[in-house]
Formats: sequence, C-alpha cells, structure tokens
Amino acid sequence: MTEPMAGKPMTEEEWRGILNHLLYVVQFDRELSDATIDEIAEKMVVRRGLTAGPEVYYQALSQALHAEYLVGPQSIPMAIQHDDSRLRDVIARLLPRLDARRPWPAARFIQLPVGDWPWEQAPTVATIRAGFHDVMGRTWHFFDHVKVDGVLTNVMVLRQRTGEVIALVGSTGPRPADRRSTFFRVLAGDPAEALASFMELTGFTADDVVRHD
Repeated sequence: MTEPMAGKPMTEEEWRGILNHLLYVVQFDRELSDATIDEIAEKMVVRRGLTAGPEVYYQALSQALHAEYLVGPQSIPMAIQHDDSRLRDVIARLLPRLDARRPWPAARFIQLPVGDWPWEQAPTVATIRAGFHDVMGRTWHFFDHVKVDGVLTNVMVLRQRTGEVIALVGSTGPRPADRRSTFFRVLAGDPAEALASFMELTGFTADDVVRHD
C-alpha cells in the first residue's frame, strides 16, 4: 500500500486509512495512559511498527480531529470498543507529543515496491547471517513474498537514510541453516558504503556479515 504524502490535504479515505493504524495499536488497550500515548508517539517518530512517518500521522490525525465522526464503516472492526470522544482525547494527547519531538528524524529505511526494482539481476554483495525474523526485527519492515521459478522468496527493497537502495533476499536453500541467511544486494549507490550504512543502521556486526568479493 502506498501511503499518502504529507504536505497536502488528505482525502477522507486517506486519513481514515492512517487513523486505522492508530486504531489497530490501541484496540486492546482500555486504559490508554499517558505512558501508552508517549510510547505511541515515539513509535510514530522512529517508525517502529507505525511506519508511515510522523509527518503523515500528524497531518492525518489533525484532519481526523475535526471530522464529524471517527469510528465508522471504514474503521477496523476491533475499534468499536473506543467511541469517538475517547479517540478524540487520544488524538488530542498525541499531537502535542509529536510536536514536542520535532525536528523529526529522517527514516532509517523507506520500503519501496519490489516490482519497481531489478533485484533479481543485482549481484549479492554480502550474506547476512540472520533469518527473516531477525532482519525484520532490525529494519522494522516486513518482507514481500515473491515467486521466483515457482519458489516463494522473501524480498525486501529499502531506501536507506544515506540514500542507497538495497534488496534483502531470503535464502531458499534446503538446509535449516540456509533459512538463517539473507542476501544483501545493492540496487543504487556504492556497494561498500551501502553495506557499511546498513550495518550501522541495524546493528549487525562484522561477525554477522560474509562479504562477497
């Protein structure tokens, strides 16, 4: 799904789609304490689990606050435990917390559509000794599932904060150890700089990386 762009008014469909991100997060929390609101604001800023970006969330929630109703047919079903007044209170508490965290940092990674990039043809620069769960946990993004020669393959294409575009491709080898390997490919930018940036942004160390010369 392509997120709406910040900086211009969103359509109702767009801001309601973003509002659903918040509804999903708070669906099981009846207390919605200040500590919870602080945690949600921080996740929006660093894009952990809430990956649209603080600019997008701020704009969508600002528009939602002035809408006639919040919970409606477009809302996720689990949101019905929170009525409009409760959600307006959550948004009113979130917006100043987002303001307080300005200037917002640039995203470590922005996920790009797999189909727009020639990741299959790109050479493998390195093998990361980590399976897809570990990679998702460090990038805070999910793999796409793509069939390659009939084999379902985990693929993630990211633009790094430093500008390079990389592809992370899960190994499809038959051994259990193969499933704990992820191939690192560079689609735009200098390969050495891209790998160094990736390691710095994710915390993978030299022991986790096998470079391909």
